[in-house]
Amino acid sequence: MAFGRWRAAPRRARIEMIPLIDVMFLLLTFFIYITIRMVPHGGIAVDLASAETAEQPPKDRRLVYVSVGADGRAHLDQQPMSDTALAAALAVLAGRTPPVTVVLNADKSVSHERVVRVLDLTRRSGLRQVVLAVQAPPANGAPQ
Repeated sequence: MAFGRWRAAPRRARIEMIPLIDVMFLLLTFFIYITIRMVPHGGIAVDLASAETAEQPPKDRRLVYVSVGADGRAHLDQQPMSDTALAAALAVLAGRTPPVTVVLNADKSVSHERVVRVLDLTRRSGLRQVVLAVQAPPANGAPQ
């Protein structure tokens, strides 16, 4: 028997759980952030008209979405409202800073008169920056 020749038993590989939990939380945070950023707008789903000159709304302003559905009902950020309630809510938003830009989403089947009425309500409330939402035509140029 030789002294000083003590041999340790080989160590078994272990899976550490703490780093795995950290990685899972990191992935969860990443997917939540990406999902939130993918939300296109705050309005209701409408079938927009297409326009070749479609552009993104300005990024330096706070956007408020006023939508007019196929049934002609107005919505402010997904909240259905009557015309008088919409005018009152927009008047409150007109005094806020930073300036508010109204994005008007109107279904393409809604009458022109109804869109002009909602646009008139918006401008009478004191909000002058109004953008009409349209969708870009498909890349292949096929009619919609």
